Amino acid sequence: MRILHLVHQYLPEYVGGTELYTRWLAQAQRRRGHPVGVFYRRSAEGRGREGRLDAGDVQVWAAWAGIVTPTRRFFHTFDDRPMRPLWEQTLRDFAPEVVHIEHLMGLPVSLVDVLRRRGIPYVITLWDFWWVCANANLLTNYDRTICDGPRAFLNCARCALARANRPGLWPAQPPLAGVMAWRNRLLRRVLANAAALIAPTRFVHRWYADHHAPAARLVTIPAGLEEPGTPIRRPVSSGAPRPVRFVYI
Repeated sequence: MRILHLVHQYLPEYVGGTELYTRWLAQAQRRRGHPVGVFYRRSAEGRGREGRLDAGDVQVWAAWAGIVTPTRRFFHTFDDRPMRPLWEQTLRDFAPEVVHIEHLMGLPVSLVDVLRRRGIPYVITLWDFWWVCANANLLTNYDRTICDGPRAFLNCARCALARANRPGLWPAQPPLAGVMAWRNRLLRRVLANAAALIAPTRFVHRWYADHHAPAARLVTIPAGLEEPGTPIRRPVSSGAPRPVRFVYI
């Protein structure tokens, strides 16, 4: 099966959990004989697309259409016309049978519209809460407390103003709440049309089910781990058995 991973950012420019997992998963799929590609957005001046062969014989395309600022990253969800032809060219070049959306932050929902028009199924892994919370982590910007989700989107507007360091612009909350609601309507449509929504934990599964994700599409699949290159051998001890010590960094 020809598998294309769509991710918001990728190695080597960006190193994080989603980026590393995307690489590990792509390499594991490649070892199983699947043609695998990765498409991601690069923050750079101008517009263009660059292909390369990544470790593990994975085809990678980096596309860019200008510097990505926090504000632009948010509004790119609504539209980013220069990015669409770069995505369409990648689909023509790679001809995927399925697309795995690892993350869509900073990318326009129109990329998914292209998949629907071409009849290419897609699945989404819900790595965080970005599909409902623009902050992605459910922590408010104004007092760093845990948020339960949108409340008429006025709390989302307050969060956005605090993140922009403009908390005094509280009169702008009602119109900004409309923008946040529009964002979530677009993303909810993307979730509704996915072939599957992969939750890495039962908590994430339940949370999205409680926040209007289609329950029939949700499936819990724990994140895998990259196997070590050589087997780990237990140290031989001549004394009495000792407890195993773990360290968390």
